[in-house]
Amino acid sequence: MNKKDPRIVVERFLSLLANGSKEDIVSCFTDDGSIDMAGTDDFPWKGLWKGRKELEEYFTVMPAALEMVDHQVTSFIVEDNRVAVTGTEHGRSRISGKDYHAKWAWIFYIHDDSIEFWDAYEDTQAFEHCGPWR
Repeated sequence: MNKKDPRIVVERFLSLLANGSKEDIVSCFTDDGSIDMAGTDDFPWKGLWKGRKELEEYFTVMPAALEMVDHQVTSFIVEDNRVAVTGTEHGRSRISGKDYHAKWAWIFYIHDDSIEFWDAYEDTQAFEHCGPWR
């Protein structure tokens, strides 16, 4: 079986974040895939989300809390099955209506042409200034 370049797997995922369905986004992960999202208790999307059911919940909770206005990738580094991506985003709280501008760094681990683990580091200070999130 031919393996996809891990960068292509992550690029597909990133493109779906902008305009894909929850089902399409979750299908980018392995069945036991997980997300570890940085954040404080104020952020409903923070924490470890593991398995299809929790991933579906994450991609329900996060879009309900924030609206993405602009999302830019600034770098890609690929090494074996790991992909590091950095970027910036402009978004707003769907509750307060306040905007934020943040930098992020995400590391993806790819297995069998799917995301096995997404380790996400966000500028949580930027989020704190536009809460509340619930």
